[in-house]
Amino acid sequence: MKPQFIIIPALLTAALVAGCRDSADKLGTLSEETASGSYTVTARCLPKEGTTGIQAKNTAIEAARLSAQARAKELFPTVDSVKLGEAVEASFDGTAATVTYRVEDPSISKK
Repeated sequence: MKPQFIIIPALLTAALVAGCRDSADKLGTLSEETASGSYTVTARCLPKEGTTGIQAKNTAIEAARLSAQARAKELFPTVDSVKLGEAVEASFDGTAATVTYRVEDPSISKK
């Protein structure tokens, strides 16, 4: 049997398995929603390398919160996303943290 007949199906199988991962495996900004006067973003991040237990949970939640704040600042540079925002939901599944962060300001509008 020729090598390409073995390699090609193996590559296709690997691509199919990688493409079928659950969205829970994704990191970074998961979703964004802009309404009149508010912006909501959901971010997912890993804990700091080498941490375990409560430290892993806290560093992952902090990273996700900071990521959400940075995204809000990127989209709305004139709005103080730290002062005017709040984490409305935060969770840690043992691997990564997901934070939903909302910023409210009258100057926020759909772009």
